Amino acid sequence: MCIFMDCLLSPLIVWPAIIGVGIYFLKLLVKPLLLVLFKTPRNGAQTTLYAALDPALKDVSGLYFSDCRPKEVSAAAQDDKTGKFLWAESEKWTGVNSTKVD
Repeated sequence: MCIFMDCLLSPLIVWPAIIGVGIYFLKLLVKPLLLVLFKTPRNGAQTTLYAALDPALKDVSGLYFSDCRPKEVSAAAQDDKTGKFLWAESEKWTGVNSTKVD
């Protein structure tokens, strides 16, 4: 849980899966394959909606979710050096400096 701009935030990471939108010409050719590999926009949104709206996750923070369930993250995702680099880059790109936020 962290405080940002007077709001309590619980950072959660979600994987919505590969969502098949805007590729209608391909659907005609490979529709059976698409049905297996891609989720519909509605199904792809479920994990994001679950993480954002489920009251049971109110006190949950820092977990990775896929298919509406917490999952283990890769070793690369747990690398502190890479995480600090990505955080610094995010601050640079967005113009938000977390050390200056009260």
